[in-house]
Amino acid sequence: MAQPLLIHSLSYFLVVLVMMLMTRTRLMRVEALPSLAKDTCKSTCGGVAIPFPFGIAEGCCLNSWFQVDCRVDNRSAADRYDPTETPFLRTLNVEIFQISVEDSKLQVRSPIMTWNCGDTVNKSEAHVNLDGSPFFYSQTANSLTMVGSFNTFVEMKDQHNKTTSWCTPDCDESSSSSSSDYGDGSPIASSCYGSGLDCCQSPLPPNLQHFSLGLGSIADANKTNCTIAFLVYQQYPLTYLGPDSTENLPVVLDWDLYNVTAASLGIREDSTVSCGMKTRLTHVDGSFYKNSSLQCLCRTGYGNPYLPHGCVGNVSLSFYHLYGSLHSLY
Repeated sequence: MAQPLLIHSLSYFLVVLVMMLMTRTRLMRVEALPSLAKDTCKSTCGGVAIPFPFGIAEGCCLNSWFQVDCRVDNRSAADRYDPTETPFLRTLNVEIFQISVEDSKLQVRSPIMTWNCGDTVNKSEAHVNLDGSPFFYSQTANSLTMVGSFNTFVEMKDQHNKTTSWCTPDCDESSSSSSSDYGDGSPIASSCYGSGLDCCQSPLPPNLQHFSLGLGSIADANKTNCTIAFLVYQQYPLTYLGPDSTENLPVVLDWDLYNVTAASLGIREDSTVSCGMKTRLTHVDGSFYKNSSLQCLCRTGYGNPYLPHGCVGNVSLSFYHLYGSLHSLY
């Protein structure tokens, strides 16, 4: 009897010891987690993480271009315990959905045009000007998209009134193209990701900051069905898209850090972080300019590479994931 009891007690002791070690590891991991925001700065707004170089107050962001307003919508307070917080990029007055420091991208609300959509007021034009800002509509992440009647089209023009992208919902290889000094001018197919909608998509020119969008009709405009046009993140599902679901369409902006060095941010390259300069060709007033901007990456793990000691290495992550895996067994 004594031997089984001893084995049972020893097994119990080992289980308790392992759990204590895992708990200590978890605490160490939580303590080691760096904040994505600067010290003493609010790191979220309405459930959206606000990492540096963005920030909710002066002193929390790199400069005024990256300042975020955390706005409170008191109209929703009747349905909630607390009013709803919504992050807006102050300089562009645009709502923020997501910020990524991993690939220097920002998801914001997309400008939308509508025509003949029930009680919705017709809005057949949109104008955007980000000149002078560090923000660009991502060529690789977005598409110019139109959903609706086959006898309509959407057209994008640059600041010189030159067509740079267009499409019409015929969904064949001749129904859309991106043609300008920025692109190769070759048409593309308009698959709309198999959404089953009468729609078309066209690529954007690179380094896009200044443009206008216009809806047009090939036939009598009064005979067209509800039509909407917008720039949208390519991975956004269009299957259930309709005039009532266009308020939250995301579009992706690239962001650059000009006149900034790793040293000026207090970052020292080591085994966890690396920094370099990337070049972007921008088009302003008919001329092209090369601008260099800082880009930093966490070599291992994750975190915010734009803050001193902002990256977490694989060792800590391994302990954390090990704890999570073992903890689920108990």
